[in-house]
Amino acid sequence: MKEENLCRELNFLKAMKILDVVIMVQDGFGKLCAGLLMVEKRLERIEGLITNGELSRMDAGDYGNAPGGTLNPDEKLGKAQAARILKISVRTLDRYRKKGIIPYSQYNDGGKISFKHKDIIALRDKIKGNNRGKDYFSELTASSNK
Repeated sequence: MKEENLCRELNFLKAMKILDVVIMVQDGFGKLCAGLLMVEKRLERIEGLITNGELSRMDAGDYGNAPGGTLNPDEKLGKAQAARILKISVRTLDRYRKKGIIPYSQYNDGGKISFKHKDIIALRDKIKGNNRGKDYFSELTASSNK
């Protein structure tokens, strides 16, 4: 009788573990579905922008940040925005700024630093035109150290 009760308890525990695994898998699929729905909504938004021709007027690095979908060439960008467009870190951007590679504006002594959107885009396009990416920055920093 004891063996029979032990077997029942063991079977019950196995069933409970299986049920726990099923619940965990179900939760995982629920989160996955929610993530896929979010991706679907964003893709629909991008498709709408492409259809309306708005995406071509936007800078890829600033997707979604420009009011009305257009960017003013004289618009001031912060460090994070400029670094994202150039695909470099903010720290690297600061290094290049201090070496005179990237033009910038500063409000008051030690105040907020900003960059003109057109300057950042021009530098990015120059880098892309070289087909050498970050190597171009290496050349600039080497020449500015002399």
